[in-house]
Amino acid sequence: MQPWSSAHQEWFECHMANITASCGFPFSWVDNQAVRDFLDDLLSNAAHLSSYQLTSCVAVKNASRRCEGTLQTDGWTGVNFHHFVAFVVTTVRCKAHTIKVVDVTADRQTAEHLKVLVKEIIQKVEKDWGVKIVAVTSDASAPDCYAHQPLSSLPGYEARLR
Repeated sequence: MQPWSSAHQEWFECHMANITASCGFPFSWVDNQAVRDFLDDLLSNAAHLSSYQLTSCVAVKNASRRCEGTLQTDGWTGVNFHHFVAFVVTTVRCKAHTIKVVDVTADRQTAEHLKVLVKEIIQKVEKDWGVKIVAVTSDASAPDCYAHQPLSSLPGYEARLR
């Protein structure tokens, strides 16, 4: 029998995180004695994971793996005359995440201001989430259209209006 290495353990932890996420299991499933007995029989050299380890270490490390996504922006004015801009990222795993909703009532709603907000969100998503933004979509309002012109000069950026 081949000795269990740190690479094997990392492989095991990665798969446990993937199983947990893809099946929608609660993190506590790894603490279940039946699961532990099964893993002892199947992978006797693997170190057991606790639900704490799964949530604080393995899932974070696994989630930070780079994937691609699109950033959607949309603005609207509420009944209270406040103007908001929302930013949503959809990843290749078909998960949509609201990143930020910004109250821009006090700001000039210009293409230049929207460009600054989009760049901030792209940096945040790429740094904190490990998601590479491959496209930015928005509605066809004037500031949105004009904001895409300066953004289109960024490497890897493609402007697509829906």
